[in-house]
Amino acid sequence: MHVVIMAGGRGTRFWPHSRIHTPKQFLHIVGNDTMLRQTYDRFRSITPPDAL
Repeated sequence: MHVVIMAGGRGTRFWPHSRIHTPKQFLHIVGNDTMLRQTYDRFRSITPPDAL
């Protein structure tokens, strides 16, 4: 099993915070880490290291 984190889009739904060059997955919305990093950390706690 491998983990694939889907992250993309044009940054229109979370405007004005999210833009084309700063999509929401790279913003610090909840806490000090980006949403992408928070998702990675959640999977890291339940997935073997070779699957990430």
